[in-house]
Amino acid sequence: MTDNTHFVTDGKISIKLGATSTVLEYTLGARATGNLGTVWRYVRASTAIAQYDVVNFGTDWYAVPATATLVATGDMVGVAQVAFAAGEYGWVCTEADKISVNVSSSATAATQLYIATTAGSLSTTSSSGTLAGIHLTTSPVTTGVTLATAVMRAPTYKVL
Repeated sequence: MTDNTHFVTDGKISIKLGATSTVLEYTLGARATGNLGTVWRYVRASTAIAQYDVVNFGTDWYAVPATATLVATGDMVGVAQVAFAAGEYGWVCTEADKISVNVSSSATAATQLYIATTAGSLSTTSSSGTLAGIHLTTSPVTTGVTLATAVMRAPTYKVL
């Protein structure tokens, strides 16, 4: 799948941020800088990931849709802007001035966010830990999935 919404700005012209592949094309964990203040990491999907899902991954760079029971302190957190099939490689956003993210319908702008019990989603309902470094700038809109716009600065998860 290819999408031109996001593109690299650091001179790495071969990188397609909106594409996934079944073949390893870059070093896992590779970093790229993109438009809209974005920073991206190259990961492999351990399971299927839906577009706009919040994902977590460790230093092995294997990403999964984040849930309160799967994410661990020290895991990196990002948002997939395209869908991944299990085993596919691609780029997830870890920092942004403006990015779409999957949220629960009760989420509101400018409130504490948590990893939801629903895989890949953020919530304002307390779970097993807090999520710092990501803030909603819009309230959610439901169009098939519930999305909001967020600002991210290297989100981190901390067990309560």
